[in-house]
Amino acid sequence: FSSGSQNVSRFRHSLSDMSVCASTVLGSWAAVGLVPEDDIIADFKSRGKR
Repeated sequence: FSSGSQNVSRFRHSLSDMSVCASTVLGSWAAVGLVPEDDIIADFKSRGKR
């Protein structure tokens, strides 16, 4: 989780611990191909339309 600090910028400092953890894990999984990055992006876009 040493890359977690890259997820928390001055604009996202109010994210919960769980959000930062989830972002770090998803990014790691996407980087090695366990979760297709396109699927993650599509899911976030569909959640924004709710």
